[in-house]
Amino acid sequence: MEGKVILSVLVAPGGRVMEIKLLESSGHEQLDKAAEKAARIGRFETEKWTEYFIPFTFKIDEEEEPPQNVESVSK
Repeated sequence: MEGKVILSVLVAPGGRVMEIKLLESSGHEQLDKAAEKAARIGRFETEKWTEYFIPFTFKIDEEEEPPQNVESVSK
């Protein structure tokens, strides 16, 4: 799965995120939500109201599923 997300993040004086807008979707809801979560918990330092435009690029290699007939060995 891969995609690019662009967010607009409005930050209040002191660094608190006040608003997040999705400007460009990756086409995958999971990636869009991951970008929004990252922006919300991010740290910003500003002394005035500031709008940041933040691009996120995701490229996740999906691993093959493990074989179904694998026995676990306990010691």
